[in-house]
Amino acid sequence: MQKTNFGVSAAVIISLGLSACQKTPENDAVINKKEGLAERFIEKGSDNVKLQKLGAPEEWKEKYGENTDMVTIETDVKIELPHIKNTPVWEMKEKKISNEELVQLADYFSEGEKIYQEPEMTTADLTELKRKIENKEGKYGNPIFLRPGEAQEKTLYLQRVDDLIAKAKETESEKIYLSPKFIKVVQSQEEYIRRGKDDRTIRTEKNRFAGIIENGENQGAKILAVQKNDKAGSTSNFFFQKGTEFDDYNGDYMDSIREAADQMKMQDSEWMKKAESVKAVVENIKKSSRFSKEEAGEKAKLMFRQINAPKMVLEDFEPTVWSPENKDMWEVDWSTGEAGYRLYYYRGIEGIPAYWANGITYDTPEQTYSPPFGQECIEVLVTETGIKQVDWYNMSEKVKTVAENTKLLSFDEIKTRAFQHLKYTIVKTTTDQDVKSSSLKVPFVISDVRFRYAYIPAQETLENAWLVPVWVFVANSKYVESQNGQVFETEKPTDEFLINALDGSYIDANAYDVVRMTR
Repeated sequence: MQKTNFGVSAAVIISLGLSACQKTPENDAVINKKEGLAERFIEKGSDNVKLQKLGAPEEWKEKYGENTDMVTIETDVKIELPHIKNTPVWEMKEKKISNEELVQLADYFSEGEKIYQEPEMTTADLTELKRKIENKEGKYGNPIFLRPGEAQEKTLYLQRVDDLIAKAKETESEKIYLSPKFIKVVQSQEEYIRRGKDDRTIRTEKNRFAGIIENGENQGAKILAVQKNDKAGSTSNFFFQKGTEFDDYNGDYMDSIREAADQMKMQDSEWMKKAESVKAVVENIKKSSRFSKEEAGEKAKLMFRQINAPKMVLEDFEPTVWSPENKDMWEVDWSTGEAGYRLYYYRGIEGIPAYWANGITYDTPEQTYSPPFGQECIEVLVTETGIKQVDWYNMSEKVKTVAENTKLLSFDEIKTRAFQHLKYTIVKTTTDQDVKSSSLKVPFVISDVRFRYAYIPAQETLENAWLVPVWVFVANSKYVESQNGQVFETEKPTDEFLINALDGSYIDANAYDVVRMTR
């Protein structure tokens, strides 16, 4: 997850009438430095209390600012309000998955079948790989891979493949069978080709397990587990991958490929024709499928119960297509693909999921909390024939309930803070000249609002986190400037940000590094 920080001079802040020394918000912080959660935020929880009215309108239409202002904000959004009684706060900590838990997970997904170490590629395998790279076949013909900035990477790939060919065996070695347990990381041939020797991976710690299932229903599926280790900088993660997914990220990936093809003048290339053909086949499989998201969810819930996963709540989903072939995505015969769903589950309180924001990090002059670690998330790829892939990130565990119920700010106070935060982001991303220029306008449109949970640092035990209620805002905007009678518009990255529902503070949900081992 990439983050961008923007700086600003004092002159810019003053010119917009905002002070870097201003305490924002005016309410006391949620965290009392000596006592933890401030007393005024705590209410007694009960199963008998009425459903909380969060105060937000179901349809929110509003305009903030005048047409002459540099920053204007409009809202036109339907808010889906949850039915809740209490808004507790939990303390969470990162979980260190044990060898015993690894054995249980590996046994479940392998169905008791043997697991073996991924064999090294032979001379013939590596020679064939070199041919594909040179002939731009499969993923190596992807316009993204062939852009000028990637040319050096391709040269390095070929050099590394030659290095491996010089040392490779002519025939495949006998299988090495594995008992699931965490061992030191050994760089695979594939990792060496992609990253080289100096890939900055810590290899002195016993924090990784990787293997392939030999037989049974999940034959050929891969299992990868990573244990939380401070020296290695890793969190606890578990991955199960069977077959291949057409991983298009709701169309974003194909759009990126098309842009690269335009740049490389490859629009009419054989590779692009095949890619567009594959995309059409995949979309047709999705459209003709009768497999529902609800059916997929039931299969995922059953799996959660069987592996003793913590209580998770579905936050998002996307239709997808899966193939049983263990191949490069661009070499699969997608005519035999199965329609399914990739489901995104997060920790939940009172049925409300925690939220993993994707946005830009701003150095804004407001009270800010930065989570100490990433949200726990389980992604599940499900088709009608079962569970095909599981990506379990950032395992965590509950330490205690900090408060059974909490007092929330009114939505009027929350929206004021949201407007203020958006103004701050422009202060932090414009130069003195931009602010002085009356021609620069930045219109925001808030397109989504949700009530969720998110992490802030726990008091006293700073390596832990408190899971607190938050409001999530998504805003789209652009820079509009008039010069010499012409109007220039530049799209601004989408702003997705969290406002603490207890005290109105900004939660910088991207201010941590998440270690995701490669699938």
